[in-house]
Amino acid sequence: MRANNKVNKNKDPMLGDMFVVPLRKGWWGAARLIDVSEGYTFFILDGFWHTSPSVQDLDGSNPMKASVYPGHSHLPEEWKGWFDGKWPAEFEIITNSPLTKYERAQGLTSIGCMVFQSARGFANALFSKWRQTHDREAFEAECKREAERCASSNRARAQARRKELSLAKMARERPFGHWADMWGKSVVAEARRIFREGTRNLIALEGSSPSKQRAAVLRGIVDAFNSLNERSECIETSEREEIVERIEELAVLVRLRNTNERLTGHRDW
Repeated sequence: MRANNKVNKNKDPMLGDMFVVPLRKGWWGAARLIDVSEGYTFFILDGFWHTSPSVQDLDGSNPMKASVYPGHSHLPEEWKGWFDGKWPAEFEIITNSPLTKYERAQGLTSIGCMVFQSARGFANALFSKWRQTHDREAFEAECKREAERCASSNRARAQARRKELSLAKMARERPFGHWADMWGKSVVAEARRIFREGTRNLIALEGSSPSKQRAAVLRGIVDAFNSLNERSECIETSEREEIVERIEELAVLVRLRNTNERLTGHRDW
């Protein structure tokens, strides 16, 4: 894409604006707005600069390639992002040029778009990308230490939670609230309903009910999420882990185990 010397003089960011992103350690990145109707959707431009990039630096810049995971080859190759909220003053707009037909089309779809919690979250993710290229060994070591710390913390939290957990308490819980930004409130409501009804069915079976009946309720939760995912495609890696973890918590409370996914193995997500 070609940059020109036209600068957006308006207060609000516009379609086609190219803006710079200050990173840590004195580095800079850049991006290009492709939709501003609800928050800001943009292509991250390929390159990092020692100083704030100029119009000339961005002339001919193309979007950075996104990481494509197995089974996701249908997604666009470009690294596309989105954040909402107030436009940060440090994201200086330096030029503007008309969007191509392809850019306009990509701005109108959320497919392949990485959702950042904030503008600062985007800048942090872009700096991590810089570190993967320019500081890879130290970056990977930090990531490994952080993963180990999180795993240890999660295990401790899960153990503490299970000591106080009961079916009645789980029936009152309102999980998955953080899914709303990505998948919408209706998906959150349906996911909560599935678990609430399943938990109540387990409460009704408390006592001397056969293990097959209890297992059937838990497998029914998976069936319901299969149907929900078929309609909304809302279950990705983190959602899957949350659902399975919650099913396993219920299983423990009714004296069952999900060994070799005997309760959740028929999931299609």
